[in-house]
Amino acid sequence: MKSKYGKAGFIILLTFAIIALLSPILAPQPYSYIAPGIDTHIAKERAAIVLGSNNSSSGGNQTYLGPLASSPGTTGSYVIYYAVSNGSLYSEGIGSTGSTPVNSSFYLYNVPVNSTNTLLMPIIFPLLNYKELIPGGQYDLQNFILLSTTNGNLYVGKAGWTGTLTGSGTPTYVAVSHAKVNGTIVSPPVSDSIPLQFTLPPFVPFYNIPSDYYSNPNYEIGNPGFVYVVSHNVTGYYLNEFQAYPLVHRWTIKLNTNTAPRNVIYYGSFFLLGLVGDESSVIVSYSNNLTAYSPVNGATVWNLHTNSSIVEGPYIPRDYQFQSNSYNSLFIATANNNVYSVNLGTRNMTKILHSTSRITGFSSSYGSVGFPAVLVSETSTSVYITSSLFTTSTNTTSTNNTNTTNVSRSDYTTRNFTLPAGYGSYLTNPIFDNFAFTFIIASSHGLMFSLQTGNGSYPFTWRATLTPTPVNVSQPITFYDVATGRSVIGVIASTGVFYIYDTNAYDLNPIPPTFHTVTGAIFPLGTNQEGQDLFAQFIQSFWTDWLLGVMIGIATIAVALVAAMVIGYKGGAIGSIFEVISLSVYLIPGLALLIALQSVIGSSFTNLVWIVTIVSWPFTTFTLIGIVRQIKSRTFVEAARVSGAGFFGIMRRHILPNIAPLTLYLLSLAISGGVAAVAGLQFLGLAPLNLSTWGGMLNSVLGNFYYAVLAPWWVLPPAIALTMFIFAFIFASRGLDEVVNPRLRRR
Repeated sequence: MKSKYGKAGFIILLTFAIIALLSPILAPQPYSYIAPGIDTHIAKERAAIVLGSNNSSSGGNQTYLGPLASSPGTTGSYVIYYAVSNGSLYSEGIGSTGSTPVNSSFYLYNVPVNSTNTLLMPIIFPLLNYKELIPGGQYDLQNFILLSTTNGNLYVGKAGWTGTLTGSGTPTYVAVSHAKVNGTIVSPPVSDSIPLQFTLPPFVPFYNIPSDYYSNPNYEIGNPGFVYVVSHNVTGYYLNEFQAYPLVHRWTIKLNTNTAPRNVIYYGSFFLLGLVGDESSVIVSYSNNLTAYSPVNGATVWNLHTNSSIVEGPYIPRDYQFQSNSYNSLFIATANNNVYSVNLGTRNMTKILHSTSRITGFSSSYGSVGFPAVLVSETSTSVYITSSLFTTSTNTTSTNNTNTTNVSRSDYTTRNFTLPAGYGSYLTNPIFDNFAFTFIIASSHGLMFSLQTGNGSYPFTWRATLTPTPVNVSQPITFYDVATGRSVIGVIASTGVFYIYDTNAYDLNPIPPTFHTVTGAIFPLGTNQEGQDLFAQFIQSFWTDWLLGVMIGIATIAVALVAAMVIGYKGGAIGSIFEVISLSVYLIPGLALLIALQSVIGSSFTNLVWIVTIVSWPFTTFTLIGIVRQIKSRTFVEAARVSGAGFFGIMRRHILPNIAPLTLYLLSLAISGGVAAVAGLQFLGLAPLNLSTWGGMLNSVLGNFYYAVLAPWWVLPPAIALTMFIFAFIFASRGLDEVVNPRLRRR
């Protein structure tokens, strides 16, 4: 420790050794760890549209209701619609036509609201023109938008265009029909027709209904357009049915409940013969009851009791609205945190899962065959991904239109994942993107991210962060955008901006050093282009490089000692052969020999040790040969030989003790040289890159040295560590030399 060089080398090596021992704690991720996609991938923002109503004279204290989109044909949607709390309806251009560029806003209509009544969430739905469908066999969809206020007023009008074709001219809202219910409206109305994307079903409900439609049994072309409204007055809660367009009241029934219904949903939107045999129904949930009513006359079709109040649902997958199948089901969540599926034909109820907290939203794949490929159940903090294995049947008893069903045994597989924390609440339903087969989840503070439902350990694959940060967001929607020809995501932020995102994402790798990510992970050295955590690789390299260096150093010294003893002391024919072999290996260029041996032997941790040892031992051997020959000629060695000492005895008692200091010096050089050789091979991509080493980290810039400027955190830490490690052994060897060399020690 008297040597300055030795002291510096010892301190560096001790520090590196401590880090190596602590590496499993400092960086527990395996080499194969890749940062979650939600941290390193971001969705492409196509537009951030400042809503026209945000610049109006109504001020900034508006609530935005929407967005709404529905395709009137296979081309997709040309605009989106939304309403604001002052009663105004708007359409927003999204760049689909020359007359509807991005940030073009169109005021369409206004319904009266005041301090005593509010505007409810509008709905959009398509209808067929019955009079044109029958004579000409045409399939001409018309979108309708229904506005409603809590004081009982309903308004429905045609969402059209000033031109003769869809998308030509500017958006309009015309031919508005008005109706009123007796009492207040307690929840947004629902339609028996749901919004469409570019894929059109075989049949859509119609308007322009013949006057004798309901009394003539020969009309078997499916459902007319209906709208359902839950109202309340002093006598109780009521379910009302209106002809959708023009608004004509058809029937009202009183609901058997003293509390407001939780939800209303229509089953059978696009059934060809929906009104025949009560295939279609209006399903209402309240308290711990599910009740289905006939759309023909409001008669009760079935009633189901649950053992706890229903807090979410019913939810029906999209394809179950297209055709009546034996597997069609709806999904509900109850207050005891259970999720059930209810078969819509048999009313068998099957428990799907039990969550740790209340379910706040549902979504699923389309469900084209059997149980949906994936059912997503969301809570305020986590998400459950459920797939069906098989189901078991149960017995159902029916008395006076009331079904009592025992819960079936659950045969489902469910995985649970924690949602990113610190981004507000998760109260909107996830939305399914059929193109990417992913689900989009949104938080109230403007974080949207994709959920892939494969078997990955972390399914969230990309994110989009709304700027500026809102305090709330609307229910996101997916719609087929005519402008881009692809499915996109749309959401309105409380800041008055409508965001459109493509579902494809940018890979941000390599990301710079960061201590704040969506998942809460930290990356002090960022990531490489594959998304691997460079800090984890860097820390783990301390142990790997130490181990490689020590093993190579020991192997090199061991081989060199044997060769030096044979050549320098034993001599003879065997010594000459060893000397020729050593000289031959020594004269071959080291890098070329390394590459050749690697190609022949192959890459593995053990093979790396032997490859570098084979290349390194001749230098150490020739350094030791001269010292061995000098010691051999000493008097004490001659005396030992005369006294009868054997070869191994002389080696053990006289040769090895005298070359031990030099051996330690050469060992330190062999360790540093071995680490440098492995680093060179890995930098060139000739050694296995699944080992965490500093040389392997430097390989990232081999194909593109611009990365050294673009991402210096790739290069500087491993380069500095590698340099310090090699120089530490050089300093240590210099310190040893000063200790064992009398001439240096006297200075």
